[in-house]
Amino acid sequence: MRVGELVCLQWDDIDFDKQTIRIIKTYYNPKNNPVEFNLNTPKTVASARTIVVEEDVIEALKELKATQEKVKERLGHTHTSLLAELEVPLEDIMERLGHTDDETTRLVYRHLTKEMKKKAVSSFYLPLLIFTNVAMGSGISKFTLVNPYSFFFYLVRHSVVIFISFNKAL
Repeated sequence: MRVGELVCLQWDDIDFDKQTIRIIKTYYNPKNNPVEFNLNTPKTVASARTIVVEEDVIEALKELKATQEKVKERLGHTHTSLLAELEVPLEDIMERLGHTDDETTRLVYRHLTKEMKKKAVSSFYLPLLIFTNVAMGSGISKFTLVNPYSFFFYLVRHSVVIFISFNKAL
């Protein structure tokens, strides 16, 4: 198989059951230009052919195809994640991804919104941990998770102490 034929292969050209590869296209570079290639049918009738390949080649191709499908799925998930984090409406995400059935998008979107909620809670608790430890005079080396409601009441009762302690820490 020539390099020009190899780079033109698509998954439809491979018959995994019969262990064959169909060669029906080739890249041709008549001027030996490193950036200009022509996509053609093979030059002769004999060049358009079906070849039988070893079983280990077919197995390697199956693994490659499975990996490509995983990568494609992960890229779609990442794309959806980034759009969801930017708070793009679900309908716009569906249109961008070409989904006609919203269930596929909703599954990813639902998962992401749960993750975004967890992230929001984490970003809410971190300042509480720091403020609580500064206010209690224990420094920020020892963190204690606090209930936000009890922390709020603590703030109301000890607002002056917290303000002074926090300013000293800065």
